[in-house]
Amino acid sequence: LHECNDCSELIINIATLKDRGTVYFKEKQYDKAIELYNEGLKLEVSSSYQYLRDIYKDAYNELILNLHLNLALSYLKMDDFDLAIEQCNLALILDPVSVKGWYRRGEARLGGGEVTLALEDYKKVIEFQPDNKAALNKIQFCEAANTT
Repeated sequence: LHECNDCSELIINIATLKDRGTVYFKEKQYDKAIELYNEGLKLEVSSSYQYLRDIYKDAYNELILNLHLNLALSYLKMDDFDLAIEQCNLALILDPVSVKGWYRRGEARLGGGEVTLALEDYKKVIEFQPDNKAALNKIQFCEAANTT
């Protein structure tokens, strides 16, 4: 195993970019938020610390997952449904039971007019979180839209 003196610093840098992006998101400056979230992911990708995932696995994976989920939500706010779906897909690779990943992908698919695919995503949310009222409402909406 390699020494990892800079690993915690890398995680802190990525987390700082995520947090700064979230500030912009809350101010509805989605383009700036997207820029910072992507910068965090670029740090992750350009990192030569492949063993980082092993040492800090849970915290690291959660951080990267949240960057993808935050990007998805930012793209949703900008009505860029294709990029939102792409980010949700990446999030779901990291965490196949991510309720936010399934729900946001459903939102992006619905926004893009893919009602049947959105319905499948909302049903996945219910599979993992049976009492999710937002997903239950979206299921009703999609089922009604499919019958018209």
